[in-house]
Amino acid sequence: MIGYRIVTLTSLAALACSFSLAEDRFAGEIKIPGGLTAVVAEGNLEPGSIGTYTIRIYRDLKSGAYITGIIREREGAVKGASAVDLDKDGKQEIAVEIEVGSSKARSLDVFNFSGGRLLWNARLSKDAAAGADDKPAPPPKTEDKPAAVEPVKEPAEKTPAPAEPAKEPAEKVADPADPQPAKEEAKQPADAATAVKEPEAAP
Repeated sequence: MIGYRIVTLTSLAALACSFSLAEDRFAGEIKIPGGLTAVVAEGNLEPGSIGTYTIRIYRDLKSGAYITGIIREREGAVKGASAVDLDKDGKQEIAVEIEVGSSKARSLDVFNFSGGRLLWNARLSKDAAAGADDKPAPPPKTEDKPAAVEPVKEPAEKTPAPAEPAKEPAEKVADPADPQPAKEEAKQPADAATAVKEPEAAP
């Protein structure tokens, strides 16, 4: 009888501990684009500092219209979840915030939901995620157009200059200072004198 009571008390203590763990675990829902609901929850009966958490996507949570889900390992406690556009691409991601016990360091597990698939994207520190919120949205992408290339101009052919006509030698003009013409003129009177001095022929 005593042994039976001990077993019963032990079972009740374990059951109370299980209820305590279940009450402390994180569970919450967030609205995501498309009128869908994402439910984020730590694993049942797990310690608060380590274990797993799940994300389940529902088309309608009240009717239980389940679409897809994912389970992830955690080292720390889940402190919150939100839908936020971290990379400024116009699409919201699901971010799950996890806090490590003693250091209180927080990080974000980021998930993408697209085409009916839920995929883990990255783990960011809380500071890095806050910096991403402060960054301005990137400018719209523009197509890079090649710069216009100007056609290469070929050098114009150089036409040869017309040949100058050969110059005929100019006639020599008598130089007044040149004594040569004077000598020639001087010879003429001498010849005339000689002609006068010739004897006349006998009759």
